[in-house]
Amino acid sequence: MVKKQDARDSCRSQVCARIEPSQGRRRRRLGLAMALVAMLSNGTHLLFAVEGGSTSYSTSSQTAAAAKTEDATLNQAGEQPGPKFSWVPNLLYGIIDSPNRNALDALYDAAFAAGPPLVPQLVAAIADDRTAEFAAQSLAFIGGEQAMNALSSLVHDPRNLDLRRFYYGAMGALEGPPDTQVLIDVIRQANTEPDRAVTDAAIIALTVRSDLSLVIPLQKAGAKITDPVIEDDLANAVSIIQSRARYLASHRAQTQPSSIEQAIRIYFIPAIRSVSAAARHGRAGNRGRTNQVAGSAPSASFEIRHVEYGPDHERALARVRFEDPEAIAHYWIVLQKKGSNWAVDTAWLGAEQERPAAPHSS
Repeated sequence: MVKKQDARDSCRSQVCARIEPSQGRRRRRLGLAMALVAMLSNGTHLLFAVEGGSTSYSTSSQTAAAAKTEDATLNQAGEQPGPKFSWVPNLLYGIIDSPNRNALDALYDAAFAAGPPLVPQLVAAIADDRTAEFAAQSLAFIGGEQAMNALSSLVHDPRNLDLRRFYYGAMGALEGPPDTQVLIDVIRQANTEPDRAVTDAAIIALTVRSDLSLVIPLQKAGAKITDPVIEDDLANAVSIIQSRARYLASHRAQTQPSSIEQAIRIYFIPAIRSVSAAARHGRAGNRGRTNQVAGSAPSASFEIRHVEYGPDHERALARVRFEDPEAIAHYWIVLQKKGSNWAVDTAWLGAEQERPAAPHSS
């Protein structure tokens, strides 16, 4: 979620996006994801080969047929099926758990690029505790009816993994009244929810929208919350929704050409505009003072680090770095093309780090 706004300064948006990876690299990533994730399913072995720098892989039906043939051959030889592939979950988990964040980022990109055909294998991967979170997050990124149906089953998952947060986070893309009510109900239950991340997922899902009809239900829910962190998050969510709605109603917003960059900018516009307003107020209030460091005006900015497209190029996954005077935050932002316009579908807050306080001259 966009960080809470307070004393901040001038508006600056720096965007550098690597939009289109090479086709060869896309094929290799897709093949790797299909190979690693698909083989997690018990008795299902994905057959793939690398030739001439590109990766080819079998379809699901070819995979299933190959698996049955191999298992039958092993049974005739008196061997147990599957052990030669037992290293696959360990390999995938090794990538997921790597201290090098780029390894997991590349795996998410690959799964997203593979898209809906990978959903059955991701569903199978949820059964393994080591890969469950990766699989659930990938399903939320991919979206669509099949992925959402799989995620909905996680609401009653008996494990202590709280995977239902991925379902609630993905519901930000569903704007029907019943879906909205589910998220509101999750927030209302915050006082009895043992995992704050579950409530936060529902709050972030609603802040993706710019629907002013959400303001009163969120305010009512916030009035009964006893957790000060969640209470603060809800107040921030209301401010974000109101600020973005005002911007979208402006002539400037309605005349801007649609693009992935612009859609992400609209998502962060409450923070950017608040920083700009704080800067104007700060400059007016500090005239004649000497404790300001020259050239150190606070600002809010975002940088698009990478964009990965789904198979139909109508859906995109962006890695975005956002920073303001207080903190640096990393986001996964899923965008959907609706007609000719790009819009943010869901947003996922990743790692955050506080920025050191700016020095002051005496």
